[in-house]
Amino acid sequence: VRIRKHLPWIKQHLKGLHYNYQTTPFFNHYFPEIERMYSRPWTHLGALTCNTVRLINQWVGGKAELIVASDLEQRDLPLESVIASQKLIVPHEAVHAEHFHATHVFSYQHPLYHQNFNGFQPEMTVLDLLFNYGPASADILMRGCRQSLFSV
Repeated sequence: VRIRKHLPWIKQHLKGLHYNYQTTPFFNHYFPEIERMYSRPWTHLGALTCNTVRLINQWVGGKAELIVASDLEQRDLPLESVIASQKLIVPHEAVHAEHFHATHVFSYQHPLYHQNFNGFQPEMTVLDLLFNYGPASADILMRGCRQSLFSV
């Protein structure tokens, strides 16, 4: 998907993050890098999304190798063939798909944590957690993770 340059979505997104999270303990730690990322001349949403995932992975101390299918030697194969050739961790909902032969199944039960406003809203952006807890975010995320081996 090509990014439309004339739409002010980046400015609006940054303004929304600033408005909602500027008082959180780790806002000033992460926000400058988010601004730098958004200042790059992105042309496609996929490239921006991949960069965002890598950045968040780095911030939470992720150790998994992140692979983009288009970077693989088998990129001309159907997606199902590419998926079948990799060791994957997939969401619980995907385990019954035909192209998964043996994989680890991931499920997630959202843990409660203190947010910037009263109450708790689950399934917010991971930035909500990072702005509030910084490096401790990974431990909070892991509290909700379950992984099991699944073979079809």
